[in-house]
Amino acid sequence: MRNFLIADSENLHIIGLKQTLKKFVKKSSLTVVGSKDELITHLEKNTVEYLIIDPNNIFLFYDDDFKQLRLNSPNCKIIILSYFKNKQTISSFLKENINGFISKDCQEQTIFDALYKIENGERYLCPQILNILVV
Repeated sequence: MRNFLIADSENLHIIGLKQTLKKFVKKSSLTVVGSKDELITHLEKNTVEYLIIDPNNIFLFYDDDFKQLRLNSPNCKIIILSYFKNKQTISSFLKENINGFISKDCQEQTIFDALYKIENGERYLCPQILNILVV
């Protein structure tokens, strides 16, 4: 069973992501948190295999907070799923050993591809994020 934690405060995106994950991972535990405090509390009390987070929608969550997440949950695979379009912001998040970075306007297949690659030890950046980084 895969253990997912979704950290986001946009309900429609959460609903869609939950449906997408249920298609990809038949046996999974899906938990949703909407604030930094909930996120930290959940990670302190539970083992999480995958954290899918939109740091833009978690109030007062900064790139430095990923360092703390890595210290507290070193085996957790972290995937940013966000609308970030700023090259500098994306680069700073990637320095924190993020396993994947996906744009929220990606296709459902992109999420499947990301999970497959990350599951197999690779880092995944969706085409939209790669285009921002290389331009």
